[in-house]
Amino acid sequence: MRAAGIVIVILCMASAPAAQSLTQDSVRVNVNWGDVRSTATAFSYGLNVFAGNAPAVAREAGYGRNLAYMKAGLLRYHYSGLINDSVEDARGWADSKGKRWDAAKINDAMNAADGWAKLHGYAPERLINIPKFPAWMKTYSVQIKTKSGETKSISLLDRSEYDNFAKFCADLVRILNVEQKRGIKYFEATNERDQIYFVEFQRADQPDRLDELIEIYNRAAVAMKAVDPTIKVGGPAFTRGDLAEQVRRFVRGTLPNLDFVTFHFYASSKPADSDEAIFDRTNALSRHTRDIVKILREESPGRFIPAHVNEYNINYNYRNNEPRMRSHKGAVFDALSIIAAVDAGASATNAWNERDGGTYGKMDGDNNLRAGAHVYQIFNNYLVGERVAVSSSDERAVVTFAVKNRAKSLYSYLIVNRSPVVQSIRTNFSNWGTDDGAFFDRHQISAAGYQTEKIAPQKVTSGEFRVPEHSVTLLTIKAKSASNLPVRIRRNGRRGN
Repeated sequence: MRAAGIVIVILCMASAPAAQSLTQDSVRVNVNWGDVRSTATAFSYGLNVFAGNAPAVAREAGYGRNLAYMKAGLLRYHYSGLINDSVEDARGWADSKGKRWDAAKINDAMNAADGWAKLHGYAPERLINIPKFPAWMKTYSVQIKTKSGETKSISLLDRSEYDNFAKFCADLVRILNVEQKRGIKYFEATNERDQIYFVEFQRADQPDRLDELIEIYNRAAVAMKAVDPTIKVGGPAFTRGDLAEQVRRFVRGTLPNLDFVTFHFYASSKPADSDEAIFDRTNALSRHTRDIVKILREESPGRFIPAHVNEYNINYNYRNNEPRMRSHKGAVFDALSIIAAVDAGASATNAWNERDGGTYGKMDGDNNLRAGAHVYQIFNNYLVGERVAVSSSDERAVVTFAVKNRAKSLYSYLIVNRSPVVQSIRTNFSNWGTDDGAFFDRHQISAAGYQTEKIAPQKVTSGEFRVPEHSVTLLTIKAKSASNLPVRIRRNGRRGN
């Protein structure tokens, strides 16, 4: 059997010397290709579809080509206005007058997406999010007192509409999978509704309404699966996945109808936060993911329930127009976030988002690729496979991640330098083998753009290899022909989709 593999290394500096200066000592990294820890799958490096709900966008040649380039294995279709009127909103899928979905427009959008397979060889799994309750459904208001003493009104779905919302969700499954026969496997009921059913009440020190959201979810999940028993239903796209109480209560209350749990993570709302502070926040993502995975194991010991980090980026307030999300620094943040989530046990991630003319997109409104797009191309082409053991001489400075891909017979080594200085790295590989004369292919994202070249292995192991400040670098090389490297598997938890 031939062996293959991939490694990632992330460099972090506790202090911030002058930009472009060189650290005196090499960061030492050890990679053991024979020690397999877990598996990174095609779902590990996904994206949100924000623009492609509009049929016209989904049909654009550059849009489909760029999605195929990034090669996300799971696309989460989410737009908060998805339930907007389909005539008034180019991305809306609802017929407001008829109080139903616009099946014809949905068909146009999905047909355009299905065309990517023929045009670009790209056919990802899709997750459809139903973000909130349609405007025509009755709500009731609750008045709460904020900590500042102000009165705030919160609108919640009226109990008389619970079954109507469940039917609305089920109708979308019927349109997509029964009438249009698309076989979409994943559906997500609501988006960040915990904000109004739990978080706002907690802040006001008043009894929450989370039990109502639990009942709404349960009715929707049952109705959707009655239409198509083969689908997976999950949620609720927690805005505050760090609040363990609400996560546990939601999981416990929905357990018979819960196939996966979803939550979101944004590092900040303050553009003035330093690069170091933003990058450090990915440690919180790791903690939250581990906590949620632990809750799922405790509440469901006999059935594995995957955790999806299905929105993440630097700044959650689009009005701040955070420039780092469109630059090579955003690429560094994305790489750190992916590694934090996957290492902590997330079964899927979805970055926010695929295309945005303003703040967030991995491509802009004219389908030009931004720096972050190359992160997903690198991860999805080279970093799916068996994650192996790695260590660094300074865990604060260097975060490491390694994946071995036997099917492609590759070793790859990724270095994410989160510091403001050039870094010199000395790497020791064990339990591996390459053919004589083989070279690493280098892929690098930095302030200079996206570049490729060939690198001799001796340069990587000697300590002469340097990476630019705030950069993401992948080195990939073919495994030795017909090699059969030893594998010692140590499992740190189950994985699944």
